Amino acid sequence: MQPPPTGVPTALGTVSELALLLAELHPTAAARLACDHVADTSGRCRLCRSVWPCTLHVIGRDAVAHARTTRLPGR
Repeated sequence: MQPPPTGVPTALGTVSELALLLAELHPTAAARLACDHVADTSGRCRLCRSVWPCTLHVIGRDAVAHARTTRLPGR
């Protein structure tokens, strides 16, 4: 699997700029990407049919992880 383009170093390692933006603007959509793009029994993404983990799953997973580490109290 090829990582998403343009990585940004964070406490979690290198995260794509798209994942960081998604985490800030719409964490619910990030979680949805990570949950919807899962492997099927043949090891391919259930939705986009590329080799799993697909780029959309990685972006969603990284965005969710980033949102959890940067969430402000009460937000």
